[in-house]
Amino acid sequence: MSELRISEVADRTGLPASTIRYYEAEGLVAPAERGPNGYRRYGDADVHRLLFIAGAKRLNLGLREVRDLVAARESDLCEHVQADMREVVAARLRDAQDPRLIEPLRGADS
Repeated sequence: MSELRISEVADRTGLPASTIRYYEAEGLVAPAERGPNGYRRYGDADVHRLLFIAGAKRLNLGLREVRDLVAARESDLCEHVQADMREVVAARLRDAQDPRLIEPLRGADS
């Protein structure tokens, strides 16, 4: 397991360190171990989980939905949660492809 400081995790995930600490406080990421110097230490599994969370947030999922989706991803026993989240994600993907939502964003690039 590699040991990464929060700044390295932020670089790898594209998430600000403050967001990583927030996700930790909200229980989306397990509290990081601390090194002798007091710095948080993260592993590869934490990076993968944060990347997954970042992808879920790009779908505009709320924290409760993200928490459920993470639980479904990490458990084979939660078939009902997986089914519920499949519909939530499908709806968000449909919304993301809706031209009425995309067009205003294109205007912002001009």
